[in-house]
Amino acid sequence: MPKKYNILFLFILIYNIICAQDSIYWNKNSKLNFQDFKLKNPKSSFKATSSLSRRIESVNEEDSLIIAVQTVFIKSKSWITILDSSLLIHENKHFDLLEIYNRILRKKIFEYSFNYDSFNKDFDGICDYYFKLYLVVEAQYDKESDLSRDDYCQSWWNKYIDEQLKALEAYSNPVVKLRIKEE
Repeated sequence: MPKKYNILFLFILIYNIICAQDSIYWNKNSKLNFQDFKLKNPKSSFKATSSLSRRIESVNEEDSLIIAVQTVFIKSKSWITILDSSLLIHENKHFDLLEIYNRILRKKIFEYSFNYDSFNKDFDGICDYYFKLYLVVEAQYDKESDLSRDDYCQSWWNKYIDEQLKALEAYSNPVVKLRIKEE
């Protein structure tokens, strides 16, 4: 592994350790549990809310840029008011859904030919587009599953989300290396 990759991974590791008390970074082997929802007595009519974030970090190299796109659950801003396993599954699928759109973003970053002249505009546009698309699909997920109360639709979404994660497995690594062309 190149030295600069090691530096990025070290930076991410240190950052993750610092944020670990309040954040859970998506990975295929861990699922959210009731204890992860730390906000008590929210002023909301919702029975649960997962506060999710996309974290993007980067490191420059001579002719490339290494970008880490991570899916994060924020414990202190998330709540669940009833211990209902269906609701917990529903919230886990929100976490998975953001990971799907982050994988799509990683795929687009990987496939795109960036250059110095247009990099910032192109990158911001791609990030914005896929985050807005995620928000539309997330709203559709909540509506169709009736916030987990419609068992049939929730089951359909569970299967769909699992299939999408599998289909995008090649983009599960949060780190993408871009070759930057100078024109």
